[in-house]
Amino acid sequence: MTAQRKLKKSKGFLLVLIMIVVLLGWVGWRLSLPWRVLSEAAPPEASWSFSGDSVQASPIRWTDGALVVLARAAETEFSVVHLVRDGAVNLIRLSFARVEFGEAPERFQEIDFSRWKDLLDPSRLPITKAYFPEAELKLSIFPSALDAELTAIRNRSGAIDSTARVEGGGLKVQGFLRLGWDSLENGGSFEGSYARHSNPYFFSFFDEEPFRSLLSPFGLIQFEGSFVLDQNWKFGQGIRLITAAEPSGVFEGATHTELAFSGATVFPNVLSRENRALLEGLLPDGITLFRVEARRRNDGPILMEVSLNNGMLFKLDTDSWRDGSAARLHIIGNPLHIQGVLELTDSGAMTFFAIDPPVKTVPSFHLPGILEIGEAPQPGND
Repeated sequence: MTAQRKLKKSKGFLLVLIMIVVLLGWVGWRLSLPWRVLSEAAPPEASWSFSGDSVQASPIRWTDGALVVLARAAETEFSVVHLVRDGAVNLIRLSFARVEFGEAPERFQEIDFSRWKDLLDPSRLPITKAYFPEAELKLSIFPSALDAELTAIRNRSGAIDSTARVEGGGLKVQGFLRLGWDSLENGGSFEGSYARHSNPYFFSFFDEEPFRSLLSPFGLIQFEGSFVLDQNWKFGQGIRLITAAEPSGVFEGATHTELAFSGATVFPNVLSRENRALLEGLLPDGITLFRVEARRRNDGPILMEVSLNNGMLFKLDTDSWRDGSAARLHIIGNPLHIQGVLELTDSGAMTFFAIDPPVKTVPSFHLPGILEIGEAPQPGND
């Protein structure tokens, strides 16, 4: 009996010892989390600094395809109790980070975060908050480096709520983005402005024609938008709004007190979009001197309606807003549809030249730098 008791005691002691070892190993694994998070992006030559509530590595270099993140230093802050209990780091801060993305989407509908869904999963990246103060952002769609401040917070459901303020090269943007693994809606919103005199580059966000030409007189462009992502974090639907205004100008010998642009694009899904824009020259008391309305669905023909003194003057449709594009002109009150071609002038305007125009049916219309109507030069005439 004595031997059996001793055997039972030794087994019990061994079991307790194993449990203690497992528990210590589990605690040790939890406590190593800050180091493990940083080691993913710390190069072999990085130097390390440890304290009771933080771990720091310097420098940082991390690459994922076309995305590159560089930083002078990265620091994780944590509470030991929180770390052991929840298995999460309270904060990771990147000092003087540079984020480069060589595959930034040219078009709104190309927004796709799906490639990072697994990487950002709460179980793979257990960080409560990430903060990039004084960061630099370099995007392939914009020629200037941008100053940025980026913050991301993981809420109780595991979803990430992030905010960003970006500025540089005449561009100012602030936005919000939600990425989650639950059934709630994912997506974001943004608003900002672009001062074109600060950068000769015409930002591709509103570079589609004829909107680019309609926006050419404006030095400051305001924009905003929002989008929804599907469960895979790919673009689902969205909308963007663009506005601009200049205080005065001259058109057809008359001075208008304001030149105003307003445009919108609706993206009902990842395959479709519809653009609509208005360019108006306004006289005192809000009277409209002229109005140009443009519409386009997907990459189909561009449809334009031009009014003068609140009266419809003509309609124009063209396959594309390019030099040499076929176009058709319909004068209001005239059943004829005049065939013609668009040609780019030295002023930057598109000029519609009629092909064999009927006598006295082509109106005179000149909106410098945007749209003009003329008659095709006759053979032999200079």
